[in-house]
Amino acid sequence: MGDWRLEVFRLSVYVFFPVGIFWYFNQPDYFEEHVTKRREERLKLYSNPEYRKEVEEFAERMRKRQAERMKKDEMAFHVDEN
Repeated sequence: MGDWRLEVFRLSVYVFFPVGIFWYFNQPDYFEEHVTKRREERLKLYSNPEYRKEVEEFAERMRKRQAERMKKDEMAFHVDEN
């Protein structure tokens, strides 16, 4: 094992690495460059009627699947009760 200097180095890495990452990714320039641009791209894409229709159809299929699954689970629960 190392001596106290190694432990101090490890502790400083454990403390300052997450703080440094947090600081870097929360800079306004980074946020503006990456997050805002991606959000604008998605909004442009979602304003496309064909894409919007496809997303809504997918959401409806997922709702139907979930309802069927819940109904199936409910039926299985009632069978187990008896």
